Amino acid sequence: YQRRVRGELRRSMEPQGAPAPAEAEQASGKMNMQGDTEAWLAARNDNSELRQSVAKKGSNSYYYCHAAPSPGQKFEPTLIGVGGAQESVRLPKTIGKYMFLDDGQKVKVYVDMEGVGEVKDQILCSFETDQFDLTISDFQGDDHRLLVDDLQCPIVPDKSKILVKPNKVVVVLYKEVKSTWYKLRKG
Repeated sequence: YQRRVRGELRRSMEPQGAPAPAEAEQASGKMNMQGDTEAWLAARNDNSELRQSVAKKGSNSYYYCHAAPSPGQKFEPTLIGVGGAQESVRLPKTIGKYMFLDDGQKVKVYVDMEGVGEVKDQILCSFETDQFDLTISDFQGDDHRLLVDDLQCPIVPDKSKILVKPNKVVVVLYKEVKSTWYKLRKG
């Protein structure tokens, strides 16, 4: 019922003798281009502001991504380079087994690994106020890493250090403020 009433209301508001919208488009010479890509490409204006901006500024034009290619323009792929990765990237294994001990002004993290003392020169550890990153390179054919990026409390990076024993690595974290740590990580 509402649709019928609205339709009658709409018809009553149109000026008498006015052509229907579809007839008005045909009379003015415009075509309905909805869904008709070929007609749109043929009817578009190559002298529009959009085209002039793209012609003047190229890929720096604000409208560049909206501009369809010109009718005769063909795109061919550009070869950037040939070749693959020369070296395979070796991702380190995460060290998941470790212990920690609150030792007054220090916190000690123990990483037990059989024979790790033999590769003492390949063990590095970087310290920041809220994290440490222990890496052991080329140990038993793999790289190993222990990254703790959410320490319970801040540490003093300059005073923190690592100790390498024959079968374990000890990461010594010097606390910024003497407090008791019940866990190593915040979370």
